[in-house]
Amino acid sequence: MKIYFGVNGIGRGHAMRSFRLAERLSKMGYEVYMSSYGDGYKTLQKLNSSAQCCHIIKLDGYTYAWASKRLDWKKTILKGIFSSRALFKHFLNELNNIYIVEPDVVVSDSRISTCLASMFHNKKYLLISNQLSVFHTNDILKYFIRILFRYLWGQPQRIFVTDLPPPYTISFVNSASLENLFNKTEYVGLLIDTSNLELKDNDVKDIDVLFIVSAPSGDRESFYLDTLKVANELGKKGYQVTIIGHGPKVGNLGSVSIEGWVENSLDYLSRSKLVVLRGGQTAILESILNVVPMLVVPAPNQTEQEGNAISVSRLGIGSYISYTSYYKKPSETVLKIEDMLSKIDSYRHNLRRIRELLINIKGIDMIIEFIKKNVEGGKS
Repeated sequence: MKIYFGVNGIGRGHAMRSFRLAERLSKMGYEVYMSSYGDGYKTLQKLNSSAQCCHIIKLDGYTYAWASKRLDWKKTILKGIFSSRALFKHFLNELNNIYIVEPDVVVSDSRISTCLASMFHNKKYLLISNQLSVFHTNDILKYFIRILFRYLWGQPQRIFVTDLPPPYTISFVNSASLENLFNKTEYVGLLIDTSNLELKDNDVKDIDVLFIVSAPSGDRESFYLDTLKVANELGKKGYQVTIIGHGPKVGNLGSVSIEGWVENSLDYLSRSKLVVLRGGQTAILESILNVVPMLVVPAPNQTEQEGNAISVSRLGIGSYISYTSYYKKPSETVLKIEDMLSKIDSYRHNLRRIRELLINIKGIDMIIEFIKKNVEGGKS
């Protein structure tokens, strides 16, 4: 049986979670194909180089436009208009890939082109997404944006939202009643098989502060360089600091360890007292799973990250700081981190409560069961 994944290539979170699902399906005997571009394709290639479980297909890239340490929405929209030929090519490539592979089921991880191509071929398809629309502060525009996305996503057999159910929902976009606009919707949390994980929840941690550099490629280098300044100040004060997610492994520089890109961030999270991250959905859910309070540093104008940061604070599982303060006043970020470390027990109390819900969702099992029924001709 064949399964085809179309994976959003902006950032690495989509690729990480889709690969976990794909690897599990491959072990069950399914033949898995995955298409992506940009960061997503590179991440899938790295993960598959050791697992060797999937056929990885490369597409032409498309990324956000960044300007002076912030997401530039105007340039991003213009880039989308001028890249419309490349985006249309994505759709044509998906049409061709699905035609050649002839999958029994198609899975779109936040890829509109995959949804549209599946409908064209009259193929069963599922949608996995942590953000079914785009957040906007204007209620009228927000409503019409949701209506637009409802039609762009098409008619998937089921929508699996990689978020926690209310009232613990992380994404602002998902906080309203999704069922009113998107039919057949289920919250599945973090796509990971917890049955084989050694989930540690103890006070013995050898990393005081973990920095995860997981931003999209246009933003990652800048965030990494600014992170080095904060990490060095913490190191001078005697804290054990580790940076993962970007560049080559450098090793130890005093009490600061630079590990570069790592295949499994969970190993580092399980050893950490506090994590500093950009605000991506996957990284936040992985931090909850490991009971690690988080300081979120959202990219300016990146509405998903900004909304996620507010949710982290609202749920009492961490805090956030503006990126301007982060790179202009690293000493203030250090004070913020020290204040959070002094309140670590309160954060961890809230995290344990939400973590229990996250583990019990068993989202990856939910999706696999749904796929099995569809591939085997069952009803859902």
